[in-house]
Formats: sequence, C-alpha cells, structure tokens
Amino acid sequence: MAGAEGQTGEIASTSEKSLGMNAVLIGATGAIGECLLGELLISKHVSKVVSLGRRKATVSASYSVDQKAEEDSGRLEQHIVGMKFFNDVILMRTR
Repeated sequence: MAGAEGQTGEIASTSEKSLGMNAVLIGATGAIGECLLGELLISKHVSKVVSLGRRKATVSASYSVDQKAEEDSGRLEQHIVGMKFFNDVILMRTR
C-alpha cells in the first residue's frame, strides 16, 4: 500500500504529508542562494530553514513568500556570521 491509513479510514500518500526536513543554507545572498532560499520556503516538505551568511538574505518577490511571517514563526532563522566563522570551520575540517 502506498500510503498510511488515518483514523477516519482515508488513505494519505507520503507526498501529501510534510516530511519536516530541515535545511541549512550557506550563502543565501548570492544569485543561486537567493533562488534556493525561495524554493526552500515555498516547499511544503521543508519545516525549517537556517541561513548563514555575511548579511541578511532577502527572499525574491517572485516567490510570493511573506519573509517576516516566516521569520516570526521560526521557520526561517537567519544568522549573520563573519569570515572568521567560515575560516574556523575550514580549519576544523583540515585537522
């Protein structure tokens, strides 16, 4: 059977349910990162997006996403980090 039976007897496919995936996006202010941020926020399969970057990212208006509402709900979390953070991460990986 391709789905799970609910209490009322209806069958819901996995594609209709939210998978609740979390995403970490590094570099959401660039051209590709901005598009990826929009795609993640319109996806019903993503329950949380954490963005790390040198400045706050802005969702393109073409995605019709209420960025403030997404941030207020906690679904979009943005962290401003400096280059030292990224350098430290690279150094940790080379040890």
